[in-house]
Amino acid sequence: MLGPLWAGMSSLPPGQGDVVVVGIVFAQLNVAAMLPTLRATLEEWKPDVVVRESSEFAAAIAAEEQGVPHVRVGIGLALVEEGALALASPALEDRLPGISQRIAESRYLTRLPASLDPALHPVERFRDPTGDERPNPLLDWWPGDTRPLVYVSFGSVASHFPPPPLSTAARSRRLRSCRSASC
Repeated sequence: MLGPLWAGMSSLPPGQGDVVVVGIVFAQLNVAAMLPTLRATLEEWKPDVVVRESSEFAAAIAAEEQGVPHVRVGIGLALVEEGALALASPALEDRLPGISQRIAESRYLTRLPASLDPALHPVERFRDPTGDERPNPLLDWWPGDTRPLVYVSFGSVASHFPPPPLSTAARSRRLRSCRSASC
């Protein structure tokens, strides 16, 4: 089922891929596949709260159906996540009327600082104290090279933005003065 959707992604105009991924894959296909197991799990475990990734909607539906509070953990910028909920809302509302508003009103947790992520809705920010620990030294992949190491990740949507981000990043004078790895 996903094969035909993914095959057509590269031909979609920018932005339309989000409609397919969020509105169809996340809000319809993933929900349909996950909801029966999540319902059974919540029924058996009887949790006090469900903590869910913000683009995983089946857990919110199952929690609402069983009267269990649910909390969103942000995986990106709050503004982008608001847009994703808007794209998912038609499919979610078909499944459980009122669920989009309940999701929007649920507690939202993020590690991103307000200076990077000025959310338009209430946000609870937290900091993981392990982030203050000194990291292990990097392997010496470039013997004797002391330039800064930059890891570049463009995520799953990068191929939809012209020009290709990797070639643009590679041409950047600032990145050319660094060692870099990308995915």
